[in-house]
Amino acid sequence: MALNEKSTLTQPIEINATAGTSSDIAILEGTGAPDGNSDPQSSAAKGSLYIRSDATDDESPLYLKVDNDGADDDWVPVIVEKDEADKILEGHLTLDADKKLYLRGTDNYIHSNSGSKIAITAPSGVDLSRMTVGTGTYISSMLAGSGTAVFGALGSMAASSTSLAVTGLTQNHKCIFSPSGFSACLQLTDFSCSPGGGVLTIGVVNTASTTTGVITGTFSYMAVTDVA
Repeated sequence: MALNEKSTLTQPIEINATAGTSSDIAILEGTGAPDGNSDPQSSAAKGSLYIRSDATDDESPLYLKVDNDGADDDWVPVIVEKDEADKILEGHLTLDADKKLYLRGTDNYIHSNSGSKIAITAPSGVDLSRMTVGTGTYISSMLAGSGTAVFGALGSMAASSTSLAVTGLTQNHKCIFSPSGFSACLQLTDFSCSPGGGVLTIGVVNTASTTTGVITGTFSYMAVTDVA
């Protein structure tokens, strides 16, 4: 059923007001954002509402007056659910306890999982262009991954090495190595990126006094570049 108007108001509605004074709390309507330094918006009291009749679809048409400085920023948009307009907060926003800030759905989120800690959950990874470590130093890039190293028979104290191609790795990366599944008699002697980048070189030496057969071990790595 279509809206059937019973009455039409052509003037602002004043609530608990003393006519013509700055204590007038009003409900106003107009086109465009409120003009905070012109009447009737400027003379309306804090707490007044303004309805923007030409608001874009899916954006809040409602403004609330929060100051009496006679300026446009006396009026601020009221945020509503699924509002698609950009918003600027000039105050703090606190998420209570371990409440989450979701990004693009519920799989990606930031939250504080315990006191003094921030946790980021992102199943496909987190891209960081710059991360400060300590004072005056930041990490410019970071790579992480895992692989399998296979070494042939090693004689007593004989060295051997293997390599792994890593996309994006450069000779400027500093690598951290975490092995698992290697024989206890193998000692890591080299874990570095070759000149030109892209290849991790892993070297070991057999510290046992007897020959060891073919050894396969898994490992994980993290490679970072830092700039002071």
